[in-house]
Amino acid sequence: MRRLSTLVLAVSVAFGAACATHEQAGAVAGAGVGAAAGNALTRGSFVGTLFGAVIGAAIGADIGRQLDEADRRETAYALEHYRTGEAYVWVNPDTGYRYSCTPVASFEGPDGPCRDFVLLTTMEGEPAEIRGTACRGPDGAWRTTEE
Repeated sequence: MRRLSTLVLAVSVAFGAACATHEQAGAVAGAGVGAAAGNALTRGSFVGTLFGAVIGAAIGADIGRQLDEADRRETAYALEHYRTGEAYVWVNPDTGYRYSCTPVASFEGPDGPCRDFVLLTTMEGEPAEIRGTACRGPDGAWRTTEE
């Protein structure tokens, strides 16, 4: 099982020195597209950018599809409504990808509630695991935070 949960691995996938196959080239291209989307959607958050890169790389064989806005809303729903340790599962109707988001810890951050989470998915037959932290802002929106 491929685990994409550390910065070192994410950076190596996103910025590999040489791409021997089209699949690897697609992963690097997908990581770039995903990083740009994650950065834009999380207002420049490092972890948001990283999250986008990891998701983009995981689906790079499809040339840069990344976690879309509907999936971000579903992840936020899990963070808002599900207990620690309880998995929320959904299938994106557009991509057919299945996701599972499990909040694994809750704590009070400097500006409000925060939660560590694990997002699992299988895309194109490849499992991916993303670990992150998100905090609810004053506007009620959940945003990933820098580690």
